[in-house]
Amino acid sequence: MTKGKPSKFSAKIFLIAAAALLLLVIAFASTYVLANKTVYRGVECCGVKLGGLTAQEAEAALRSRFGDEMAPGKIKLDLAGNEREIFTDEFSTVYSFEKTAEEAMAYGRNGSFFKRCGDAVAALFKGYNLPVSFTADDEKLLSCVEKMLEGTGTPVTEYSFSVRDGKLFVKNGTPGDMPDSEEIMDGIKKAAGERKFDDTLKFSKKTRQPKKLTAEKLYEDAFSAPCDASYQKEGNAVVVIPHKYGIDFNKKEAEDIIKQHTEYGEEFEIPAKIEMPSLLYEDAKARLFAQTLGSYKSNFNSGDRSRSSNIYLAAKLINDVILMPGDVFSYNDIVGERSAARGFQVAHVYMNNEVVDGIGGGICQVSSTLYCATLYANMEIVTRTNHQLPVSYVPLGQDATVDYGNIDFKFKNNTGYPLKVAADGSGGTVTVSLLGYRDDTVKVEVTPVRISTIPSPVTEKQDPSLPQGERKIEKKGADGCVVETYKTATVNGVKGEKKLTSKSTYAATKTIVRVGTKPVESAPAAALPEGENAPDAESEIKPSPSPSAAPQNTTSKPDEQ
Repeated sequence: MTKGKPSKFSAKIFLIAAAALLLLVIAFASTYVLANKTVYRGVECCGVKLGGLTAQEAEAALRSRFGDEMAPGKIKLDLAGNEREIFTDEFSTVYSFEKTAEEAMAYGRNGSFFKRCGDAVAALFKGYNLPVSFTADDEKLLSCVEKMLEGTGTPVTEYSFSVRDGKLFVKNGTPGDMPDSEEIMDGIKKAAGERKFDDTLKFSKKTRQPKKLTAEKLYEDAFSAPCDASYQKEGNAVVVIPHKYGIDFNKKEAEDIIKQHTEYGEEFEIPAKIEMPSLLYEDAKARLFAQTLGSYKSNFNSGDRSRSSNIYLAAKLINDVILMPGDVFSYNDIVGERSAARGFQVAHVYMNNEVVDGIGGGICQVSSTLYCATLYANMEIVTRTNHQLPVSYVPLGQDATVDYGNIDFKFKNNTGYPLKVAADGSGGTVTVSLLGYRDDTVKVEVTPVRISTIPSPVTEKQDPSLPQGERKIEKKGADGCVVETYKTATVNGVKGEKKLTSKSTYAATKTIVRVGTKPVESAPAAALPEGENAPDAESEIKPSPSPSAAPQNTTSKPDEQ
């Protein structure tokens, strides 16, 4: 029998068999891929097999293996022969088992049908190791990497420009020879996700050239309108943002000059129009809290422990508060609610024109001392209320009462610079200073003027123990008054107009007088000369006048004195 070409019948049989096999494979893949509601077989994470599990079961399996929180891991590195190490918590790594389980479920379920089939089948036969999902702070990681790279080689230096003596200078960059920071970051993240901490990651030095300098790039970086240095509040601190020079130049002329200066590290001048900003960085930094704009002191009895404690706490709470230009200071917002839970104690307060005990007594001395400091600092007063009765620690018209939720003291930083409150309430003295800066020299004179007196109302009450007609003062009241406070500001040696800043009304306190009602025994009548009659008893004994009603203050809100 001679060999020949396969018959057409044999070829047809082969094609049919191949097609049937392909259909069988497609049917199997379709059933496995489309009907599967669990993680595909072969998928695992850090040694934990997740295939065949639902997302919830996969998350539970990871928690069972690692606990609710993944412990920090140590990653070892070899940076061009220099041994380093970093822990995952140094760059704020936060692992998520829930997210990892979701990613396990998503594997093989994205892309075209054939891609999904390919991924699922590859995992089934070859396996797929899924890293643990996590978030990290890239800025912290970069800072750690840059620190670890110190001493491992020469970093690349990109070109720079500067303005000196009103001229624009450009300095070419220089090449570097050290491990690449981006590659190191990627390697650290990969190791953190795969939890591979036994192996040492190795990175060798790489020579890197600085980016090519062009006139277009220089113009993009340097061109600017002049911009003053400014201030920015970060937390409870102020940072100075550098100024920018106004820079403009001819790009074609600059390109020709750049082509003539190509040596690494070479510095050369580019003809440019330079505009100076009004406020330079150095000046802005020197002016930050450089002046005491206003300051005031008041004394208190340090032997009164509760009141002293309240004063100390309130002063501590307002100390170091920073106001940016235009910010409004609220005493109640800063000091907060006066409660025992927050450390405030019971001491004397004013209520209904009388001295009573109340929580937080004494903190009005801090607000009043602050108010005096704001007057001398020439701040804008937003809200201020005087006490019901005069206080002894500041002059009339210069006090500021507060009552949490009802009465507040507010002022506004009307300078163009940050303002800091410096306060202390210890050793029997409250001291408040406002630190900031003004472009003008300002001196303030504060003058209180008493414009009227409010007489003390008298209340009489009958006393049967005193002889009729006898009067005795039980409680000596005090006159009230109305006070106008004026402020005169002298700016750069020029005295301004005296301006009314406030009108304060202080209530009078009542005087209580006891009036006797006890009858007086009459002595035996003496014989009268003939022709004279005894006096009429009705005209001799006169009733005492009814007690007069004293005016009452209906205010129920306390002054925290």
